[in-house]
Amino acid sequence: MYKIRFAAIQDIKNVAKAHVDSWRTTYDGIVDQGYLSALKYEDRERLWEQTDLRQLLVAEDGLGNIAGFASFGKERTGKYEYGSELYAIYLLKQFQKQGIGRKLFCKAIEELIKKGEESLMLWVFEENPSRKFYEKYDPDFIDEDHFKISGKQHTEIAYGWKDLSKLAEKLKGGE
Repeated sequence: MYKIRFAAIQDIKNVAKAHVDSWRTTYDGIVDQGYLSALKYEDRERLWEQTDLRQLLVAEDGLGNIAGFASFGKERTGKYEYGSELYAIYLLKQFQKQGIGRKLFCKAIEELIKKGEESLMLWVFEENPSRKFYEKYDPDFIDEDHFKISGKQHTEIAYGWKDLSKLAEKLKGGE
């Protein structure tokens, strides 16, 4: 059984570890291996130390281990007609395919609805197999962006939902 809760400052080190380790497994064969190998826990710790902990959820197992996390908040660019954004959901490989990502997604949406948000968008690597998770919930295609990591071209796709309440119902129907 996994508990979804807001992160605390003492979780930052484990969130950073989950971030780096999940990138290394999720993007293995997609992103340059040298880039993945060069990722440092300390760099991610500094990043997560700057985060509003009211926008960072962790999934914790019964032993207090962090299985993964989700971060969310206002849409970052102001360029899109979506009020909020799911910035990231990452799970350690051994915790994937157990419904934890969906639970994190549900809780993030629940918190956004409490804050009065009505719509949500997110970005996902086109090559990320987890992209199909979001596609199950019938998102609108919003945009795509192209960028390079270590000289290799990648595409990121933006998906969105105009009605967070309907998305929450769809997600809960999958429980």
